[in-house]
Amino acid sequence: MAAIDDGLDDARAAALFGVSTKSIGRWRARRQAGGDEGLLSGTPGRRPGSGRFLTESEEAALKQTIIEFTPDDLGLGGLLWTSRKVDAFIKVHFKVRFSHGGLIKLFRRLGLSFQRPDRRAREADPEAMAAWTGQEYPAIRAKAAAFAGGRDAMCGRCRIPCETRHRCVSIYDGKPVGQRLQDLSPK
Repeated sequence: MAAIDDGLDDARAAALFGVSTKSIGRWRARRQAGGDEGLLSGTPGRRPGSGRFLTESEEAALKQTIIEFTPDDLGLGGLLWTSRKVDAFIKVHFKVRFSHGGLIKLFRRLGLSFQRPDRRAREADPEAMAAWTGQEYPAIRAKAAAFAGGRDAMCGRCRIPCETRHRCVSIYDGKPVGQRLQDLSPK
């Protein structure tokens, strides 16, 4: 600023400092308004929370709603909160729209996260599943390993044990697995 005070014009000062002439004009105005302290920069960037669409009280209300109610209770259908359902709720009650990324940031700020539900059939029998994975599958795997001479006898393309006689090409000799099994099976 001393060079400007000594009479350096705005264009030369801008070239000297590597800024625009507009910046030189702003510096001059800030110095006139607040003296040398007026030239001190504050914290760069926006203030935390300045770009938010919802106030802190609205965010707290949203969090409480998501925790205490299901979407079905509020007429949105279903039992799980999805990003679309949260966005629909916010649009109706707070008159604001969020992008998907904005919703993710909002949920992080609230200490929440979208969860994927377990995808299980309603008819699934946990006892039968445990028996299959604990007894039947190891027996099938052992049988396949014995058939392959101790090697893993799973097909590399479809991961089905070779003794199931599917038509995929064997990873061991290039023949169709069904043909290979017919060649090797006792008559």
